[in-house]
Amino acid sequence: MPPQKKVTPARDQILRLLEEYKCLTTTQIWQQTMPYKRKSQAWEDLDALRSMKLVKGTLFEPEKGTTSEFCWRLTTRGALAMGKGVGSVTPKKEGRNQVLFHTVQMAFRHEVTKAGWLLAEPQTFGNHRTKPAATNQYHILVQALSSKEYLTIQSERRQGYKVDFRVSQYELGMHLVAVPAQANDYVAYTQGRELAVVFILCPPHAGIKFWQGRVEQYQELAGQIKVCGVFRTDALALARKQQLNAAGLVVTTVDRIGLLLRTTFENARKERLAALKKETPPGRINRY
Repeated sequence: MPPQKKVTPARDQILRLLEEYKCLTTTQIWQQTMPYKRKSQAWEDLDALRSMKLVKGTLFEPEKGTTSEFCWRLTTRGALAMGKGVGSVTPKKEGRNQVLFHTVQMAFRHEVTKAGWLLAEPQTFGNHRTKPAATNQYHILVQALSSKEYLTIQSERRQGYKVDFRVSQYELGMHLVAVPAQANDYVAYTQGRELAVVFILCPPHAGIKFWQGRVEQYQELAGQIKVCGVFRTDALALARKQQLNAAGLVVTTVDRIGLLLRTTFENARKERLAALKKETPPGRINRY
């Protein structure tokens, strides 16, 4: 009698990955869960999960016939096994461009983590999750801007400028008016939340309307905190460069995220050292 198949830790990781991304190819699953093992191991685990009716695989590029790899998603039984309610609807098959976009999301997350930053991610709101008056991203940006304004005041005071009015504006929170309460894009931030960068990953088929909406939301903030449109290729970035740059937003590609974050951190470190180089004159303000 053949041994009964079970959900091993590696297979559980695959299920959790599919719960998050909805649909992924065999290669994406292998690269995300077990890149140190042979690719056939990922296939064996997926085949086992399929035999347990927890996942379903279909040809990703059916026009290629048997040379196409598979695209995987949870079945209803798999969704229930992951703790979804009985009334949950198993995600429908995603379009090819959306599945490919998951590779960009994975690479982006990897670059942020490798640079030593933390990441707040977009959330889906609806009947199952009420949209808050202010998102987690908003609170992170508030702390980063407050830290930046505090250091600016200290620097100006050290240089002999009159800062009474700026301090009064700071205490009233006027430096925070540009932060959108409903910010719901990726925000990378440092451990103490002294630094933050907004990243808008370009989704499939994003056009002028999508980017105009983001420009309206972040244009004012972009003068105080770096806001970046992230694209898969240089050609895609170049196509939106003029529109975003005109509003103060930066364009970049996913492979440059690590360098951008490391440069941002190093520049901020130098600015802090310059601001605190000399003893601050008497007079203290609250940081937050």
